[in-house]
Amino acid sequence: MTGARMLVSLLFAVQLAGHETAGANLWDVSEEDTIPIPDGANWEFSDWNGDGLRDLLLIDGRTIRVRLQIDRERWVDDSLFVGDSYVAWDVLDSFTVDRASSLLLVGRDSLLLLAGESAVGSLPVSRTLRMPYGAATEELLRFPFAVQDGGWRAFAVTSSDSLLLVTANGRTSLPGGARTEIRGRKITATSPRVTPAHWDDDGLVDLILIAEDDLAVHRGVPGDGPGTSFTHHAEARISFHERSESNRDRDEIVRIAVCDLEGDGLADLVVTGEPRDPIDAYLSVAIHRNRGAGCGPIPDHFLTIDSWGRLLPVCDRDGDGLADLRIQTTGTGTGAILRALASGSVPVRARLYLQTASGGFERREKGDFSVHADWNDDRRGPVRFDDTRDWNRDGVRDMLIVTGPSFTLHQTTVRTGAGSFTMTETSRWQYADTQTLEYEVMDIDGDGVVDFARSRPSTGTSGRRELLVTYGRVRGQ
Repeated sequence: MTGARMLVSLLFAVQLAGHETAGANLWDVSEEDTIPIPDGANWEFSDWNGDGLRDLLLIDGRTIRVRLQIDRERWVDDSLFVGDSYVAWDVLDSFTVDRASSLLLVGRDSLLLLAGESAVGSLPVSRTLRMPYGAATEELLRFPFAVQDGGWRAFAVTSSDSLLLVTANGRTSLPGGARTEIRGRKITATSPRVTPAHWDDDGLVDLILIAEDDLAVHRGVPGDGPGTSFTHHAEARISFHERSESNRDRDEIVRIAVCDLEGDGLADLVVTGEPRDPIDAYLSVAIHRNRGAGCGPIPDHFLTIDSWGRLLPVCDRDGDGLADLRIQTTGTGTGAILRALASGSVPVRARLYLQTASGGFERREKGDFSVHADWNDDRRGPVRFDDTRDWNRDGVRDMLIVTGPSFTLHQTTVRTGAGSFTMTETSRWQYADTQTLEYEVMDIDGDGVVDFARSRPSTGTSGRRELLVTYGRVRGQ
């Protein structure tokens, strides 16, 4: 399963045993489809024929199959691709071209591009494009990216000391000569990332490489053909080891998030530092703004959180066009955390910091969400907060909280201009018995309401897994 997908391993139940809370319930989860899937197969929902309905893609080693959705009641099975006998494909990236999905796969020694058919109502075609990337012994670090620039795509594959760029138009060809290697920078981090963004205001996409707490920028330059070329000669190297006087002596785990804070299309940075020593309970947050020529190592704004914490996805949460911060914290200090650990109940909170017109961030306690997690119960999964989506189509982002076997959905109302929030618990799903499960949240049937897809071991004797799809419904509509 790929992309920004909300994917975790949690412990869920065999049967739904939910209850509705007081007030208007936004969701009717009484309908649930069960789809058998091969044991060990990866599953992904994508629109392969541009009709607005997500189709089911099953990737089982060398075999890739698609179940095309005609409507909620009808699915058509079609064999999309069967690979070589010795090749097992992994998904690197999925994207949309001409309303239909395409897929980039990586095998033992090559990249494979599959393109869906954009004609509404037709089955996907096996349009496969293959390009070797090197010897089978070449080590690949799995941090692919895709950027659309002038109708073309660029994909990155890396070895230990080089970045390989492959461009494609997504439909007809992987052009020869578009393979560009950027060498001279040893990549040794355990989880490096490549992000396409606008580092400067020249209108060309740049590549931002992040390896642990180091950041390097490969600036885009006009290419000889369609799209953009990249060069490391214009590389801007930034290290955040000493980003402020107050944190100079701290031994921290530094994480760098690339985002657009002001809605101007330029890449800003939110840098967080957490202590390596667990006895120190804090989270430092540094804001680096981009004024058109990239970000400097000195922060424009700085926050210190008095708890263990981590930054959640950055987005506009109050509708003013400025990105806000949501930070997940555990406890309110070292003493409180130790007491919580001793009792087995740990307070977990999602704190809200709204960006102001002056560029600062103000704490909004009325926008917080708080739950208790039981660390002594190994049947529970981690607490997850997700307020990046509008769940009920009212134009305001809502909050989904996952605590072990529980889904809790809160409808959020923002009072324009006042910066205040009203949260109402609208739906809750509780799963009693334990089953290891992968889940994804999205609109599957094209009605604009979020649905749930989750997998579990089959209850029968076939040895296969089951994919259960629960369709969301706004009551009264």
